[in-house]
Amino acid sequence: SMIQNADAGFPAQSQFLILGERSDPIASASFFARLEPARVREVEVVMEDEFESIDIMYLVDGNGEQLGQLSLDPFDTTDKTWTRTFSAGTGKRLEKDAETVLGIEILLKGRNAGGTSEELIEVDTFTLTVEGEWSQNTYENVPAQIPYPMHQTAQAEFTIITNALSATDGLPVGTNQLVAGFSFDGDAVPQATLAIETLEFDIAKSSSVTVSNFQLGATDTSTRTPCTLSSTTVTCSSIPAELGAIGSSPRQLRLFADVALASGAQNPFLQISLNQPGSIGSNGAVRWTDGTGHFTWVDMEAPVARSTRFE
Repeated sequence: SMIQNADAGFPAQSQFLILGERSDPIASASFFARLEPARVREVEVVMEDEFESIDIMYLVDGNGEQLGQLSLDPFDTTDKTWTRTFSAGTGKRLEKDAETVLGIEILLKGRNAGGTSEELIEVDTFTLTVEGEWSQNTYENVPAQIPYPMHQTAQAEFTIITNALSATDGLPVGTNQLVAGFSFDGDAVPQATLAIETLEFDIAKSSSVTVSNFQLGATDTSTRTPCTLSSTTVTCSSIPAELGAIGSSPRQLRLFADVALASGAQNPFLQISLNQPGSIGSNGAVRWTDGTGHFTWVDMEAPVARSTRFE
């Protein structure tokens, strides 16, 4: 069982690796000293591939404290192996019969400094060589073989996506009604641009409510773009930059539709959500660009955000 320290980013999980910034742990593992207490003498991290965007690699403990830098192994011509050697008695101590959680963090090369957007980065193996305190023997300490999460480099990311309207309201009926509003905030590295390309809304409603003719707009422009309805999903794709671009302040996007209510309807309701955060290689509710790469997911919990429950 991996020791949980969410503040320090343990256990490691998929994240956006922002160019020019230091990551949370991209890999974490539990190491045990079964026979005797031991000291770390060498750390070896083998990556799934040669990754251009990695500048520096660090070994950290379960609290995120830095234990040392790793560098590319000059003997590995594939440039996948990163190592660090500690002289005797200086490496992290592994207590006997105790779990020691260690992690790997990376500093990404900057934009225009060798870092590239949309690179998929993943650790293959994370191994220690340790020296027993009693026997002075050195041996390999290999953690349980769990796959390490995959990460994606980017020049921007969303920080907050939230309902921009009231939590509940009366059901609007008629043409061109405001049926949802969401606020989007994010960060981009200098010269990069964060912009939404596609939004996929999920509609929850009673059978007495009919919604059609969806359009996406914003609070700060009169521009509208049409969206398509399929079953209970509304998709707004090819969102123009004048709607989708997120600047230094949050952007509020609004969804409009024609709303009809069957006569004599009992307890009608309508609520529109951005549900799926998505993941690397699978489409979420918010798809976006950093000006170079194109991304299908956001680093958030599901549901990403729910707008007003109209009833």
